Amino acid sequence: MSKKKRVIGAGRMTPVVIAAVVAEIESYGRGERTTSLTWKALSEFSGFSHVSLWKKESIKTAFANVQQSRRGDATPALKAPRTADERVHALQMTVGELQDVIRAYDELWALYEHNTQRLGINPDELRRPLDSIARERLNSRRMRAVR
Repeated sequence: MSKKKRVIGAGRMTPVVIAAVVAEIESYGRGERTTSLTWKALSEFSGFSHVSLWKKESIKTAFANVQQSRRGDATPALKAPRTADERVHALQMTVGELQDVIRAYDELWALYEHNTQRLGINPDELRRPLDSIARERLNSRRMRAVR
């Protein structure tokens, strides 16, 4: 039986390499990287497997701290409860905005109707319901299986 020799990769992880990986993790924490912080990204950066990186306490702690700080940023701030008057005012503003949208669509419809009359198309034709879709029976194997 022959034993396969271990392929020598990046070598042993020195304190300099550990410090570089921790600095890379901290750069993720400061938002200097556009991608998200993952063990795979760190593995590609350092040349070591994610298991080897995870075994180093300083790397694991830095990774956990950055992940925790990211989670803290994602928590939305609680809003103070609004009074009834504030809610009524906000709803009135929303109703006003929606009425403006309806008014704009009414003006657009009037424009379309005027242009159809100008082009000689009867506006009643525009209000006619859509024709039903003529479907043919398909004889493919897939459609027979669906039935």
